Amino acid sequence: MKLAAAALGLLAGLFLVEAGLRLGRVSYPEFWQNHPVLNTCLAPNTAGWHTEEGRGWVEINAEGFRGPLPVRPKPAGLYRVIALGDSFTEAVQVDADKTFLERARRRLSSCPALAGRTVEILNWGCRASGTGEALLRLAVNGPSYQPDLVLLNFYPENDVLENLEAMRKPALSGCLTWSAASAAVAASCRLEACRPHPWWTRLRLVQLVSQARRVRQKSHWRRHRKFDPWRADYDGGAVYRQPDAELAKAWQATDKLLHGLKTAAASLGAPLVLALVSSPAQVYPDLAAREALFKNWKASDPFAPDRRLMAAAKRLGVAAVDLPPILWDEVRKTGAAVHGFPGYLGEGHWNERGHELVGDAVAEAICREASR
Repeated sequence: MKLAAAALGLLAGLFLVEAGLRLGRVSYPEFWQNHPVLNTCLAPNTAGWHTEEGRGWVEINAEGFRGPLPVRPKPAGLYRVIALGDSFTEAVQVDADKTFLERARRRLSSCPALAGRTVEILNWGCRASGTGEALLRLAVNGPSYQPDLVLLNFYPENDVLENLEAMRKPALSGCLTWSAASAAVAASCRLEACRPHPWWTRLRLVQLVSQARRVRQKSHWRRHRKFDPWRADYDGGAVYRQPDAELAKAWQATDKLLHGLKTAAASLGAPLVLALVSSPAQVYPDLAAREALFKNWKASDPFAPDRRLMAAAKRLGVAAVDLPPILWDEVRKTGAAVHGFPGYLGEGHWNERGHELVGDAVAEAICREASR
């Protein structure tokens, strides 16, 4: 009897703690899970705080992406944008209303070409997603959403080399077919939906214990500066140099995938807009450290990959916005970091100021394309 009473008391105490955490909106879920083809996807119906870098309240809808559920079929008078990309697009480091996509959506309300229409931007960004994964998402899942425009946010520092891996990965090669000029998605390709996490991971007590473990890891990460691009094992400099044989193949893969994305978007009746994402190294506010870094990388032009991608966009007839020089101008004028958060300013993902600048530039690019 005493043992049963103790057990009941423990359960009652845990129940009260769980209820208190829910009332206090304390939630630290794991947002991501592995995917057999896409590398990573977001777990549907997940909500909580992301605090490993920055601090953002994140809500993943039932269809597995950040933001409210879209209406299907698309209502009349709605201008819908599908935004593809990696963790910069996903942007869990800030609240949803502080992301560049939300900033762009608000700015587009004053676009003359979209007067009288409601603008909606669907955030299909997910960490570890390259151009191959973006092409699959769009080709397989895009038709039912009826986009008016597709926005690809491309991060040259790792997307270029990841695109070569996409050509070689069996899971992707089963869906992607390669020609001399472009990539296409096989008609038989299907993508497994991302599934919700097990029910017990929704318990706030379980999440709190997991968060405590992540906080310890974060403290270790900060002490050892694992996010620092100046660390010895950081290899982001390859894309800034003249390409060797491997990198030349990666650029060829990138050209094919961009061509494939343009074709997939066009099949949906939507133009493709390419936005080039800045790296922390390109816009690092410590000018001497930035110069020393590129010298160490034996790279003379921090914007070399952007110039190459802008030229590729021109060849493909794709509208493009070159974000790194825009952000670099701001950093030079103000000295303020557009990447990173207190404790590691200048590193990592965009902070709120970075999102503001990017949102304005992306809105201008979308408005120009909508005006054609």
